[in-house]
Amino acid sequence: MDDRIELICDLLLGAAHADNEFHQREKQSIFELMAKLKKDEEVPQSIKNRIEAFDPKDFDLRTCATFFAADPDSEKLRLLELIGAIHEADDEFCYAEDEYLREVGVALGVESARVESHAFDFEIDELQDSLSTLRAPK
Repeated sequence: MDDRIELICDLLLGAAHADNEFHQREKQSIFELMAKLKKDEEVPQSIKNRIEAFDPKDFDLRTCATFFAADPDSEKLRLLELIGAIHEADDEFCYAEDEYLREVGVALGVESARVESHAFDFEIDELQDSLSTLRAPK
């Protein structure tokens, strides 16, 4: 896979659907993050279609996470921060969203203590450089 943007999109969509609701604010946040990933490029139609057609019943978190398993923990934590940003988008916090974050952490191979203790406060602009790193296959 030349670019992992679709995988990142799927993980974010999984986060948005974790509470069995998909709010417009979450959809907009995912689109904005995808735009930041693409920097000056236009968000590909395939990503737009992916966001519209995503079915959480067909999403396999563990398979998706395997594409990031060899990444350094710092990059995995950045991915978890992006997921946290989607959870914050609907201004609602629930157990299902927290559980999804933990499941992704486990699937990525991040120690649970690091997931639990990691602060997910960040500015999207600060993540832009990290996003480019996340996209590249390892």
